Amino acid sequence: MDLDVLASSVSNLSKGMSKMKELVELKLSVDERDGPFVKTMRSFQKRGAEVIMELKDFEHRVFCLVKEITEYYHGEVSKEEVNPLQIFVVVSDFLVMLDRVCKEVRSSTTTQAKDHIVHFPKGS
Repeated sequence: MDLDVLASSVSNLSKGMSKMKELVELKLSVDERDGPFVKTMRSFQKRGAEVIMELKDFEHRVFCLVKEITEYYHGEVSKEEVNPLQIFVVVSDFLVMLDRVCKEVRSSTTTQAKDHIVHFPKGS
């Protein structure tokens, strides 16, 4: 997933919740504010705000872990880093190369072992 998409999705959810709160709290008449719809929306709004805070917290923790992983494999992370998730592409490419080398070594070892087999004549 693209980091910009993730960050903008959480931001858009937060803005939508703010607009809904404004509608429910400020733009409805006094009579409408006590109705079942508004009570339901307030409950939804409360739970939605909790979920958005959890998402923001999770997003922050993930970015911190990605930064930590990037610093481990790449060294100091610059502020200009275009995509912090690029480190996962690098690690994935490395693992693909490692897997290919392991298969080549296994294949060459098997071939060499077959070449070194000595056949003894069968005794009668």
